[in-house]
Amino acid sequence: MSVNGNVWVVFDSRNDGHRSGYIEYFKSRFNARGAKSIFDAFFKNTIFSTLDGNEKYFFPIAIINLLFGFKVVAFSIRPHDKRGWFTYIIWKLSLTVLAKSGKLYMITPVVKGNHKKSCRSIISYFDYYPDPELSGLGQVEVDKRLGVNKDFDLTIIGEIKENKNVELFCNITKSAKLKSGSVGRIANPILETKLINAKSTIINKRVELSVLYDHIRRTKVVFCLYIKDQSSGIVFKSLQQGTPVLIWEDSFISTFDFKGAIKVPRNLFYSEIIPFAEEYIKNIPSSEIVRDFEIKSQNQRLLSIEIDLRIKG
Repeated sequence: MSVNGNVWVVFDSRNDGHRSGYIEYFKSRFNARGAKSIFDAFFKNTIFSTLDGNEKYFFPIAIINLLFGFKVVAFSIRPHDKRGWFTYIIWKLSLTVLAKSGKLYMITPVVKGNHKKSCRSIISYFDYYPDPELSGLGQVEVDKRLGVNKDFDLTIIGEIKENKNVELFCNITKSAKLKSGSVGRIANPILETKLINAKSTIINKRVELSVLYDHIRRTKVVFCLYIKDQSSGIVFKSLQQGTPVLIWEDSFISTFDFKGAIKVPRNLFYSEIIPFAEEYIKNIPSSEIVRDFEIKSQNQRLLSIEIDLRIKG
């Protein structure tokens, strides 16, 4: 069989949440098309735009494609997760063998050494790649109000799931008597009830990007104290607008050291978080948040282009 090294496809068995954005990002960067099915991903250069959740498809596609001389790229946002012993051993042995092809590229936005690594993670097999939600962020109009006359004190944005740490958001809202908002589809009625009890203004539906940006502009601070330590496009979109975000001080996003990212210690009680954040906000103008973000995101964008060229060869 002849190998056409110019054909690229992007594979993901789902397209919910951040996945759809990652699919479009890698399609544009590699001049690729979306795989129509798992069978369409064989005998071509294949990109797993999100490896997480696609593990059962990865092994057959990777083995066949690498065997026939094609390239395989796999992007994971959680390679540092702890795995069961059997799963860990399978990954370790498989990646060790597959890497010998010289055509396997395992990439992640998680910086080695700057995360809570488990003893059975596979991050050692991954190389750093700038988060597509950061390096691929498009240019949008920046809020001209820059931090004044905001409608909400605190807002939680995106698909509202347990991982968003809704319980903490509601506790903060109630303890500080904040005017808060929730923007995005709520995963279940239990979470919606919690938000209602916290007297949050709720938009329970998936919103267009323009609406999402509008709500980012209308809030003083965006809540991003999530349960899982992973990438967040909401963090990047908020900083792009000069809106501060609350993140955990030991999260991997904190390693970027963005000026607008308020690093909250995990030992703070929920009633202490807003006073802690307000002290920070007073000293950092929104214009500085925007400027700092533009510089750092541009650096990441240039790095991603350099890595793309190396992969394409």
